[in-house]
Amino acid sequence: MNASKTEGDHSVSIIRDEQGRNIVVINDIRFKGRQGIKWDEVEKYLVQYVGESYEILETSDVVYVGSDFPSEFKGSEDTRRLKGTQAKAKANSTLELPYLLIYATNKRWQENLKVKHNIDAEYGWYRFTSRFALPVYSENLYWGRT
Repeated sequence: MNASKTEGDHSVSIIRDEQGRNIVVINDIRFKGRQGIKWDEVEKYLVQYVGESYEILETSDVVYVGSDFPSEFKGSEDTRRLKGTQAKAKANSTLELPYLLIYATNKRWQENLKVKHNIDAEYGWYRFTSRFALPVYSENLYWGRT
């Protein structure tokens, strides 16, 4: 099953791989650049999701996006160490956050191992897997031999 949704000039596609797993195709690229992502802009973009809730289709769990999410996303250890293509992919994954949550799979429990999470996740939290794809656009690609 492939599905597409368009809202204004913004579109998203949900496709399935050969194993039948959903992939959210993020058709728009907002955060560009080779030398670094402007994480402050990503954080500002994420604010629009604060206060929203999304139901995961596979498990019917409801995920609430809290006010701390934008700064946690921007300032996480994972984000700080990303460079190049991986940073660009993480930043642009925010464009379809609702779909990444809705189509999340592979629910599993993770015990809290860090003191800094004792307030909001003392015993741990559930983790899910989301799959997404970004298009690669270039007008300067050459596919032949010289």
